[in-house]
Amino acid sequence: MQRTPKRALLIVAALLFVAPVSAIAGGPEIADQGARATGRGGAMTVKADDPSAIYYNPAGLALQRGTGFLLSNRMLYTDIEFRRARTLDWSDATHGVPRLVDFEHVRNEVPWTWLSPMAAVTSDFGLEDWTFAVGMYAPNAAGHLKYPRFGPQRYMMTEQDVIMLYYNASVAWKYKDLFGVGLSLQYVDVPRFNFSVVVDGNISPRHVYPDSSPFDMHVAIRGEDRFGFTGILGAWVKPIRGLEIALAGRFLPIHIRTDSTLDVTADNLASDEPVKVLKGSVEDNRVAFEITFPTQLRGGIRWYLEEGGRELADIELDVQWEMWSQNSRYLLDAGVTTELAGQRVDIDQVAIPREFIDTVSIRLGGDVQVIPGRLWLRAGGFYESPAVRPAYAYLDALSFHRLSPSAGLTLRVLGADLSVAYNWVFQTPAVVTEEEARVYQQVPGSLCQPPYMDKDVCEEHYLGKPSAPANAGTYLSTFHAVNASLSFAL
Repeated sequence: MQRTPKRALLIVAALLFVAPVSAIAGGPEIADQGARATGRGGAMTVKADDPSAIYYNPAGLALQRGTGFLLSNRMLYTDIEFRRARTLDWSDATHGVPRLVDFEHVRNEVPWTWLSPMAAVTSDFGLEDWTFAVGMYAPNAAGHLKYPRFGPQRYMMTEQDVIMLYYNASVAWKYKDLFGVGLSLQYVDVPRFNFSVVVDGNISPRHVYPDSSPFDMHVAIRGEDRFGFTGILGAWVKPIRGLEIALAGRFLPIHIRTDSTLDVTADNLASDEPVKVLKGSVEDNRVAFEITFPTQLRGGIRWYLEEGGRELADIELDVQWEMWSQNSRYLLDAGVTTELAGQRVDIDQVAIPREFIDTVSIRLGGDVQVIPGRLWLRAGGFYESPAVRPAYAYLDALSFHRLSPSAGLTLRVLGADLSVAYNWVFQTPAVVTEEEARVYQQVPGSLCQPPYMDKDVCEEHYLGKPSAPANAGTYLSTFHAVNASLSFAL
């Protein structure tokens, strides 16, 4: 009994270390962990009866006896299109008449995320009421997004490439089969956090270039944060036969502050001279980038039908609350000066306002046993409210009204369960006008300062704004996910 968990743990470790790490997902989550939960529309807070409970509800581990093993992977296709709203270019006016600029439509150039793994081992070590688990998973998200460097979206983003991993140690305890509690402690590792954007290096007063600035600088931030911490608490209770209620949630937000480097390239200046990044008079491009992932709370109720001690079918209703309002901005803490051809631009702190809002999702799903002990079918779906106000829409994390139907099955062969599931996540289109837009070109050297009303240094057609809106346009997005899991118990 003691050798078996060790052997399973070695298998998990080997699979993790041979995985192609560059493909692992990171960033805000889109779908769910594990094929069984995916097929149920994410309604797994109460069910939580396989090793994926380390994520959904660690209290569910207490009902898992013996030794269990889970290996899962999800492939995600991310289809994002941005149609920037046309704009008036007052930097190119003829006799007081500005040029009307139309923009091409752009799409994410790397739609496939091939690897988003989850692996876990559970064991009760011969104890009647206790279960322990170790495991890891990557967020179910698009880790890599890329858009044209000279595309109309460049003042928002040109590329994002993130690897994020959660390493878990979990424990659960139950009192008979009446109620249980559990805890997952999580070490959060971000070995890669790369982000790039175009900023306007213009330092001249009263000049705004909404289309393309002659002083455009491509800024690439490459970093990592190798230590973070959070945890998940969970509980369940069975008040009557056929009914379960559960509650679980991440009780600490995850604050990411990367140790990064800043590389700057002049895109439109006819110069072969490299851009220097200085602190004082010494070349030093070390910076930090900050972002927060929120606390979460989920609860659910599940009805199930059993016969002879075997569960025949169930249906579960979950509600999940994510406190995205804890993330009001992305912050580049730089404190550097860029220098090119004698022109110097100070970059102290660059804040990209996000003003996320809390989200609520409703998830409904269930299983039915079609062939006793052999085949289970499942279906479900969810609705999720937006985390992003349209005015702050941004290409890195699109979160509007979401609808997602899903379906899946489990086939038991030679004592192992092979599960597959598919879910389609549709987001309602978002349209942002220039009047509504609240994300602007970053112009760190601009003399125009809040409240942006000084006509001596601010362009009169953009009064009240730091520069031209960068995120006005139409956002179209859908996601397709296929999840496969292999699990067995000894």
